[in-house]
Amino acid sequence: MIPYIGISHINIFGVTIYIWGAFAAVGFLAGLFLMMHWIKKRNLSPDLALNLFLLIMAGSIIGGRLFEAFAYNPKYYFARPAEIVKFWEGGMSLFGGILGALVAFIIYVRVKKLRWADYADALIFPLPLGLGIGRIGCFLINEHPGRFTNLFFGVRYPDGIRHDLGLEFALLDFFVFAVLLWASKKQITGRILKVFIFTYFPLRFLLEFLRATDIPSENARYFSLTPAQWGSAAIILVAIMSAAYCRLRMRQKNSPIS
Repeated sequence: MIPYIGISHINIFGVTIYIWGAFAAVGFLAGLFLMMHWIKKRNLSPDLALNLFLLIMAGSIIGGRLFEAFAYNPKYYFARPAEIVKFWEGGMSLFGGILGALVAFIIYVRVKKLRWADYADALIFPLPLGLGIGRIGCFLINEHPGRFTNLFFGVRYPDGIRHDLGLEFALLDFFVFAVLLWASKKQITGRILKVFIFTYFPLRFLLEFLRATDIPSENARYFSLTPAQWGSAAIILVAIMSAAYCRLRMRQKNSPIS
């Protein structure tokens, strides 16, 4: 079994360093480095990509924190609204981050009149690596305790051996990044985005069933499904509908005029 760590911060020379915030920052930097490498290899604009990355980072932080506060733990944050801004202490929703990032992305590509698929692939490719690094921080602070288990990779929480979704989400993220590395060998615009959606979100949907039901902060359910499961299902559905629509348009475009 894996020992319970539960360390939220450390002090170095009188400076408080929050564990989750530190790993999230490293994840962002790793994502930025890989994105710029992708951009240069494909002769896209580094300046536009950097500006887009910074805007999306801000959008994802705002969206992720708000979604975490109001979808997962509204009672706590309604009683302590000042806590919402303390995102560096942990507590971010991936799906809120996606919504915030999507709004920022749409605004930027429309204003700059960019070919959205090129920059979408550039941003998605490093995403699971950055998420995985950030999830290590979730694991170290034990942010997401799961259901009780007897499996060898369970974590010895004070009340028993549980799944640790911070750890398991990190493993999922690193697995998806390995899949994207494989997919990137073929330089087809939009391929990375499609592979990410149809690899990450079905697996994330399934992992959510391991989320604890006996801990208030982890027990947010809507019609028996977690917010992340609803988000995963919505993204998969939109992706399928978009793909079907694009195929229909292509068939109509290529069909002979009668």
